[in-house]
Amino acid sequence: MFRALEQRVTFAIVISVLALCAMLGAVVTWAACTIIGTGYIQAQHNAAMELPAIAEREIASAGSLERARLAIERHFAGTDIVVRLRPARQRGIGGGPQPSDLRHGVMPVGGQAPRESFDAAPYPGAVLVMSLSGLHPMRVPIAGDLAFIIPDVSRLNRAALAFFSALGAIVAVILIAGAIAARLLARAAIRPLIDVTLGLRRLAQGEFTRHWIDTNERSPLGELADAYNGAVDQVTAAIEERLETESEMRAFIADAGHELRTPLTVLTGYIDVLQKGAAQNAPLAERIYTSMRTESRRMRSLIDKLILLARLERLDTHAATRVELEPFVKRVIDAVAPHGSNVAFQAHAHDLVVSIDDAELHAAFANLIENALKYAPGSAVTVDLRAVGSEAEIAVKDAGPGMSAAALTHAFDRFYRGENVAAPGSGLGLSIAKRAVERAHGTLRLESPAGDGVRATIRLPRA
Repeated sequence: MFRALEQRVTFAIVISVLALCAMLGAVVTWAACTIIGTGYIQAQHNAAMELPAIAEREIASAGSLERARLAIERHFAGTDIVVRLRPARQRGIGGGPQPSDLRHGVMPVGGQAPRESFDAAPYPGAVLVMSLSGLHPMRVPIAGDLAFIIPDVSRLNRAALAFFSALGAIVAVILIAGAIAARLLARAAIRPLIDVTLGLRRLAQGEFTRHWIDTNERSPLGELADAYNGAVDQVTAAIEERLETESEMRAFIADAGHELRTPLTVLTGYIDVLQKGAAQNAPLAERIYTSMRTESRRMRSLIDKLILLARLERLDTHAATRVELEPFVKRVIDAVAPHGSNVAFQAHAHDLVVSIDDAELHAAFANLIENALKYAPGSAVTVDLRAVGSEAEIAVKDAGPGMSAAALTHAFDRFYRGENVAAPGSGLGLSIAKRAVERAHGTLRLESPAGDGVRATIRLPRA
């Protein structure tokens, strides 16, 4: 899929390594040739210092320079330099050595080294060393003539070739290792891009499971992987939330249908009875009409609560207003509690203000009061209002039989009515209360110590 990109990245890295090797090789070659040439130049200077004394001794022994020639040249055999006397055919030309002949590196006519003993052309290594180091034949005047101190080009060439062979082997190893490393680096460099592409393909095919891309790179591809991780997290969370919502909605519809079926069945049965002539019996008809009115009101109450709960489940923002709690609590108690009911209200803090939808808070608090009066009939109900740090707390406490641990676990489930199923109700009151409080960024908690009734506590952030 990304083979061409990987090859281009690998090629770019290899070219970079090759250029670096070429640059370092040139520097190392120059340094090595300079060092080798310096050694030969030093050997030439040492021979130049020794040569006059050796020539004088050999000439004295042989009687003439021509007879001592071979002995003088053999004296330096096997060293890094070669000493050659000017051939006899060149002697006397120009009237002997001139002062300019004594300068190193200048070889005018009549003063050049014997070509047969110094031909560097077949030795490219020696030519390179001599070119870079400035190494050249040296001339020394002896016995009124010239002697040439010449580097041993064959030996110099072997030294240069040994160096270049070692350098070539090192460069070859570096290039092979560089090519392997370049392939690995290129693959690692584009790995986030490959992973992101595969992940997007999975998303396009409908696979919404989380597939994180692990990357610690601080590079554009690393940032791409981080962005992909964030997008996948959001998409997966949205899909999971949608599936959960759909599951809850299916359960909600099934439960609502089940709850509505009973009053509809009762109404249908009574209608059948009326059609069969029960309407002619006034006392029976009155009982039927009373029952039908009760069931219709129950169904209306259930439908109203279903609509309210559906509205609370919407994701749109609620119309939050500033609500002063003390008069609000008094107003709800007066509206919900029947006249003469045993509901006591105590405000331990005044001027407590919260930001919430007035209607939603009314629904939540009213359901708690209704539950306390319904499931603990005749018991005292207390409502306390207090400040707890940065929150306002409303607690509704009854003195009824309380709730079991199992009932507390499912208390906020829709249509759950606990063990006391004989009491009238839809099982939606606590669900509505909890959702309304959560939309105001608050919490609703139920507590039921054994034999001490139920305490419902609402906590809301103060405005």
